[in-house]
Amino acid sequence: MRYLTAIILLYLVASCTETTKNLDQKTDEMVAQEIQIETEDILQTDTLNSISAEGLQELLDIPVRGKFKEVYSGFYSYKLSSESKRKLHGQFFFSYYDSSSYFMVNGTDTIEVDNMYSVSRIEYSGKFVDGEKQGEFKEDLYFTDGVDLYSEWKVTINFNDNECTSGRYEGATGHAMPDTLLVYQSLDSCTFDYIANRAWKDWQSHYNEQLSKSLPVHEILHGQWFSEGNEGVVPHWTEFDSFKSTYTMWLVDEEKPEDSNYTYKLISNDLLEISDISYRDIRQFAFDSINWNYIDLAPLGPSAGKLIYQRKKYKLSNGSSEIIFFRPSEQEFDSLVNLSEYQGLYEASSDFGFYINSTLKQLKQRGVQASVTDERIIRVGNREIDKFDHAAYGLILVKSDSISVHSGVMTDVGYMQLISEFLNVR
Repeated sequence: MRYLTAIILLYLVASCTETTKNLDQKTDEMVAQEIQIETEDILQTDTLNSISAEGLQELLDIPVRGKFKEVYSGFYSYKLSSESKRKLHGQFFFSYYDSSSYFMVNGTDTIEVDNMYSVSRIEYSGKFVDGEKQGEFKEDLYFTDGVDLYSEWKVTINFNDNECTSGRYEGATGHAMPDTLLVYQSLDSCTFDYIANRAWKDWQSHYNEQLSKSLPVHEILHGQWFSEGNEGVVPHWTEFDSFKSTYTMWLVDEEKPEDSNYTYKLISNDLLEISDISYRDIRQFAFDSINWNYIDLAPLGPSAGKLIYQRKKYKLSNGSSEIIFFRPSEQEFDSLVNLSEYQGLYEASSDFGFYINSTLKQLKQRGVQASVTDERIIRVGNREIDKFDHAAYGLILVKSDSISVHSGVMTDVGYMQLISEFLNVR
């Protein structure tokens, strides 16, 4: 009996011990789960004082500007996952700032230029929710080189559950572009650079459209043109003189006539009328295409064929002068825009177009002829000038005994001062 009682007691003690162990184990698991839940809910931040553009792009999973080895500082928020891995959650902010003095070389000395600084500031901000982009991601950029390049904009990309839904551009690219607001309801690429470039191109297209409505065709036509000939048209030269409203045409094996028997007038931006004074013959042509270096005229009524012209100089006579502005062609621009040595090309193009149009109008009022070309090799007399030996944009001033090339973009005041000194007029 005593033996049986002892066995029963031992069994009860063992059962109680096992139950206690199970309870302790479950309690430990529940505590661990509570700690894990609390850890996942705790929002933490990490401050980075020096992170490369590549590192920041990897962290935020969105391209940032790093063409010039920018180094950013800022913070980001995160939570720890069940595997103790960081999951982006909450706000982030990163910025880059640089201010550099200008130096110039004078002989063997390097001299700092007073009151001239290049300033670059870039800021990125936004929010993640459980590792996904949510709401507004912003790029705030300010850049000036202290001379002629300038940009200041805010670009916003809207995200919903990690998918970009729309974008916005506020600001200006270049001095010529006014403060502009553009909203995009659909994006081909979810990057700040895409929106900034698209905004600049859209504004430039709008500007050129408005410019074409303000009758710059007189200025474009002015000067000499060459036709290689086409069906029904032999190769020939032609010259539009916007000051006299005369139109002169001569064949390639002929000398340019001293006087013209033709006059022309613009009926509209799309319609040109040419009159033959001798035979009282009047013909009208529609502009199928026109820009600074190309004209495509379609005849209205009976005619031998289209008149297709490229801007070229017939010859530069002794004692005469020539003023040529140069710029990149569309193909050259697209190939240069992503090269580090051509930073600010969008701004330069915008400013060049704005200031050149103002300069050409002032020159026309003074009775001075000038031309604009996008040809890479510019032929002046017996000399050929490769514009890229100097810059993408610039001005060539030619006299019979000298040629001077001025590189870069200037304001209309700067251009007019150079040209006035060149012509020795005020």
